[in-house]
Amino acid sequence: MNPFDYSLCDQTVTVYSKDGDTITRQVMDNAYLSASIRTPAEHYGKSLEKIFQLIIPGEIALKPGDRIYAGIGPTDVQWQAFIPALVPQLYEVGFVKPCYWQAELVHYEAGNRKETL
Repeated sequence: MNPFDYSLCDQTVTVYSKDGDTITRQVMDNAYLSASIRTPAEHYGKSLEKIFQLIIPGEIALKPGDRIYAGIGPTDVQWQAFIPALVPQLYEVGFVKPCYWQAELVHYEAGNRKETL
């Protein structure tokens, strides 16, 4: 038993992974996703940056480069066109961090910027 409260992990996300020519899709209904759009100071007025924090309790195969869709995502995607710049609810994973409590894996945290966690 761990002391973490996962009551906020009640959102649905779709995880897309690409391995060679194969794209896998997994719908998760136990996620916490916090996302925002900001303008980096060095690019003020020129570009926007989508940042996110994702927490998923338990085991999941997640790696940098995977894509996270907020909600139930499409079943058929063209990887080259399925990018965060073109799809409003889509985020690309930059890092994945497994989190443990007393040597037991309790959840994964992921995001595209280390500062978000």
